[in-house]
Amino acid sequence: PFLKWLPALTALYKKIKKNKIEHILVGQILPLGTAAYLISLILPVKYSLILHGMDLAFALKQPRKKWLAGKILKSAGAIICGNSYTAELARQAFPKISLNLIVINPGIDNPATRNPARPAGGPQPATQLKEKYNLQNKIILLSVGRLVKRKGFDLVIKALPEVLKKFPDLVYVILGQGEEAEN
Repeated sequence: PFLKWLPALTALYKKIKKNKIEHILVGQILPLGTAAYLISLILPVKYSLILHGMDLAFALKQPRKKWLAGKILKSAGAIICGNSYTAELARQAFPKISLNLIVINPGIDNPATRNPARPAGGPQPATQLKEKYNLQNKIILLSVGRLVKRKGFDLVIKALPEVLKKFPDLVYVILGQGEEAEN
């Protein structure tokens, strides 16, 4: 179990050599970041890393994994964090390492992703959704994420009866999929 990521190392090595790849984007610090780090020691390839809060938190729990995470982060060309919490967690965990952290918060309303079939001046998708689900003049509390226990959607739902006493026009909208969808 300790080296079950080893096939990723050989597959990555072969892919880089075959396609003359100069830079790779790694989606998680452990174990794939380990493969990228080791490959960068033997091939002229750079890597950037997408850093997730849970991945880093798990790595910090064990001294060996924390040490390895520090090596991986220090050697990364860029570390892309989905929020400032993850970036701050990395800075606190590795204060002696200069980390090239970039925070890219998930966003919406990107003109490049708008529906070109929608006529100019026509209703915006948000307006259409409000009409479809009868949400006009409502306070919308929106949560977007993978539906897993640790995200706390259930806690928001449990708090709603108390919140609705003060804000009766509030509607809680959850966007996502996952193992907790049924709950």
